[in-house]
Amino acid sequence: MHIYFLSKSVGCYKMKKLLPKRFHNVDLKTDKEYKKWKKAEDKKFDDKIVKFDDKRWWDSLDKNKRKEYIDKYGNNLFNWKHRMTYHGGLCKTYKIIDETFFT
Repeated sequence: MHIYFLSKSVGCYKMKKLLPKRFHNVDLKTDKEYKKWKKAEDKKFDDKIVKFDDKRWWDSLDKNKRKEYIDKYGNNLFNWKHRMTYHGGLCKTYKIIDETFFT
């Protein structure tokens, strides 16, 4: 049995993972332990997507643009970027990715 994790803040990505055996015979809509686990896994996936996207975006900038952004936004640089790229859960389609996406 598999389950999907969706990116909540950056990009429209979803990743398919195997559901742990301990959750195979529980009601996934009402089980509190499953909901707690799912929420933690969703957060880990979303954090991984955000970190990957930040690195990819930063590496794509030339030195002058990096300096300009640092001077303009300082420590709030990535907060500014997230506000500009936040999709707010409005994705109509999701790109399915696997672990190889991050390499």
